Amino acid sequence: MNILDLFKREKNQPLTNPTKVMNMKGISKYGADYTPLFTSVKEHYSMNLSAVFRAVDLISSTVAALPITIYRYGDTWNKYKYYKHPAYYLLSREPNPLMSRYTFIKCMVINMLLTGNAYARIIRDSNGEVKEIRLINSENVNILFDKLSNKLAYSIIDEGITVDSCDMIHIQNIPDASGIKGMSTLDYARKTLQISADSENMASNFFSTSSLTGYLKIKTIGKSAKEQKDDARKSWANQINSIANSGIPVLDDSQEFVPLNVKDADIQLLESRKFNIENIARFFNVSPILLFDLSKNSYSSSEHASLQLLNDCISPILEKFELEFERKIFLPSVKKYIDVKFDESAMLRLDKLTQAEYFTKLLNIGVLSPNDIRDSLDMERTPEGDIYVLQVNTATFEEIKNRATKEPLTP
Repeated sequence: MNILDLFKREKNQPLTNPTKVMNMKGISKYGADYTPLFTSVKEHYSMNLSAVFRAVDLISSTVAALPITIYRYGDTWNKYKYYKHPAYYLLSREPNPLMSRYTFIKCMVINMLLTGNAYARIIRDSNGEVKEIRLINSENVNILFDKLSNKLAYSIIDEGITVDSCDMIHIQNIPDASGIKGMSTLDYARKTLQISADSENMASNFFSTSSLTGYLKIKTIGKSAKEQKDDARKSWANQINSIANSGIPVLDDSQEFVPLNVKDADIQLLESRKFNIENIARFFNVSPILLFDLSKNSYSSSEHASLQLLNDCISPILEKFELEFERKIFLPSVKKYIDVKFDESAMLRLDKLTQAEYFTKLLNIGVLSPNDIRDSLDMERTPEGDIYVLQVNTATFEEIKNRATKEPLTP
């Protein structure tokens, strides 16, 4: 075997019996073989709901703000940052000439949450090394599956090409039973979002007309009752439509407005809207506090909400990206020595007290040196900062006695 073969990427063989498992522009949104649950509330309409927009923006912005680092294991399995690999700059700074790493990751997470699948095509040079990671619109991708060879390929509709699975980063939101395609969070939340959308429409209609809810009482003068009703109805409608310009409607002596008392407890409008926020928060694995539902907010609950966001929502998404990057971007000869990591400690940047406690504990157990901490804080290294210390809180009487005899105090 030629030694250069070790550096060649694995190339999928042509699909002999491809089956289209997802057709974003077919009979339905997900193709003829897939029946979408999400039919009445569309993705773009759902984003008009403040709770959904906040949840998607919070998750995508949090993931995109975390730095990405590539590590490589040495011969003794010690880990160091792999700056020399071309993917290091792409993942940490600029995946492609059109966008930064932040924009790229944010778009990927948004596509994953709203459509169920996020795609990015890997462009390689003549040696098989990655030179660009290009974002692909989820609606322009068909997944092709060869049952005989058990291999995947991706057809990019607008470009008219088919890409091997090793050259396509595919992040799924909620995998189906086959593990091939993903389903969006909005599909599962369809019924709740429909209720929420109806509540928003009801709230808009109610609060815009609640001050004028009632009926118009008129006195019969000369004209027939029907004629007076028609004239009063037209006059009233014209005045209501021009409230924004005229302020309030004006009645004449023959008309009297009788208001109707509508109680919030009767229509339970505000209660239903709060219920919808809680349900949307459950679907996206975020706390209602982070969606600005402050009805049960406190300092401890806010702190717990941030930890819950990291543990229950952000960490699983980071794991998806890390494993997919390791599987697809690197050559077979080196990918088993590669470890791609998001730096979750970046979430502590704004919380200086928590950040200080975090660094202090790692310093006292010898995990970090002062220079390691200064690197994390973007500070200049010091010549005496590469020292690792271990804090000792307890000692036996024998150890204290031996230390006293071996190290006498200096006057």
